[in-house]
Amino acid sequence: MFNNIVGSIALVVAYVLQVGAPELNDGAVARLAYQLLEKAGGVEQFELAAFIVRSPRGALTLLQWPGRGFSKANWAGPMPEGVVAVMHTHPQRSPRPSLQDRAEAVRLKLPFYVVSRGALCFADPHGQVQCAGSVPWHRRNGLVGEIALQWYSVS
Repeated sequence: MFNNIVGSIALVVAYVLQVGAPELNDGAVARLAYQLLEKAGGVEQFELAAFIVRSPRGALTLLQWPGRGFSKANWAGPMPEGVVAVMHTHPQRSPRPSLQDRAEAVRLKLPFYVVSRGALCFADPHGQVQCAGSVPWHRRNGLVGEIALQWYSVS
């Protein structure tokens, strides 16, 4: 009986890994970043933040943090279920994750994405930073079709 249960669990895990939820891929990240920029509007001094959450059905959405902060945003309380990353805005003059962003990425073991009008960067769960070579909202066709970003390491 125990072997049957273990076998069933293994099949379910294999199915979820093979078929499961969509990955946090370039297209999903770019679309969510663009959504957050649209919500932020043109005011760069006030940071807007959100969790990237994977629903039980596999959809990736933004769960916006309440309020906005001058040059920073804060979340109070437990982290919601399904969080796969954190995303927040920065002014164009400081497009990379801050030292605090990097420390939080390591502490929470989650990628921390930073989005501005001209850049998209992230700190990985090891504190390393990568930036996209160009952002899709500056391209002629915008966010239409398949999106592949060219990432380069900056740390």
